[in-house]
Amino acid sequence: MKVKMTAAKIAIVLIIIAAFALAVSGCSDNEDKSSDVTDEVQDEEKDLDLVTVGDYHLMPQKAVNVGILDGGGGKLKEDKCIGLCFLMQEESPSLLTCTYGKILDFDVCLGFEYPLSNVGSSYVITEPVSDEEGYKTRLTFVYDAYKIEDVPEKIVFKSGDKNDSCAMPECFNVIDDENVIADLSLADFGEGDNKLLMASENAYADFFASRVNKLYRIGINKLKDNEVIPETDDLDSILFDKTTLEPLFFDKEVKEQLSAAWKISKEALSGVVVADDNMWLCTDINAVKSVAPYDTWKYLIMYKSYESRLDKGFYYGGDRVCVTTMVYVIDVASGDIVHMKFIGADVPEKNTKTPKGAVMKDEAVEYIRGMMGE
Repeated sequence: MKVKMTAAKIAIVLIIIAAFALAVSGCSDNEDKSSDVTDEVQDEEKDLDLVTVGDYHLMPQKAVNVGILDGGGGKLKEDKCIGLCFLMQEESPSLLTCTYGKILDFDVCLGFEYPLSNVGSSYVITEPVSDEEGYKTRLTFVYDAYKIEDVPEKIVFKSGDKNDSCAMPECFNVIDDENVIADLSLADFGEGDNKLLMASENAYADFFASRVNKLYRIGINKLKDNEVIPETDDLDSILFDKTTLEPLFFDKEVKEQLSAAWKISKEALSGVVVADDNMWLCTDINAVKSVAPYDTWKYLIMYKSYESRLDKGFYYGGDRVCVTTMVYVIDVASGDIVHMKFIGADVPEKNTKTPKGAVMKDEAVEYIRGMMGE
């Protein structure tokens, strides 16, 4: 039987076919779009690929808050700074020897715009891992005084003279409250599986300067608490006789005891550290070739200067500042100052281009060398 189709019926059929074709096409488009969305989500969740730095292979893991090291007491302060954790395929990183100890042979820096470009880490925490397949070590690079919102757009990997940079991984953009490292102490320096390393020689120097300053403050304030010398408003300062420019003591006999000739035995020399007027440890004394390990310090010897007298209006249009230089020996275990020596005072001349006295460094170093038997 033949079926005759009117023009109207043909039009209806064509419309239905077109509608079906459009529906199929739309479904295909939706599937493609859904696939695109899924890919985008996957791309967002996918972290940075493995990074090669020198001889090492690192995978960004997470950002953490880390307590700032207290150079004096050896504990971590409550203040927090930022730490970036990387998983490393290698078992342990290589270390370089510097004046103050051992440092990691590469660094991961925060890539800020000028003038804060490439801010290096202050110290690095290394620890073995066994629950991360394909990785043996976790490195946490710690940056002083940086919060998560201050983290820049990129990170810079430094190895020798080579610098490589990449965008900041997404995993570093959030710090959970549980991601806090706050139970480290100085006993972790280079010991056992968990190691705490300074990231650079400057970081080492700054850290030890902090400890020197803390030991000095403890010693000076013990003398004040025991009423050996007068109290002052400033924790770091002492009072001076305005004529002799020597420190003031309540008890002349105690003054003589503390300033009496003092020698360091050869057995104790290995535990002696020497600091300069800026609290920096120095190795230019022959008996101190390098800085003794932190936990072997026995005596801290340091020279320090003070503005011991101010002569206001001494010069036409200006004041004269007299400077006193002292040498201290501090017993590290007890925090006691066991020796303090007045080296001298520099009083500017009546006619001079330098109205402030100078630190008597050469005389102080010579005196220290004498104490050490040189």
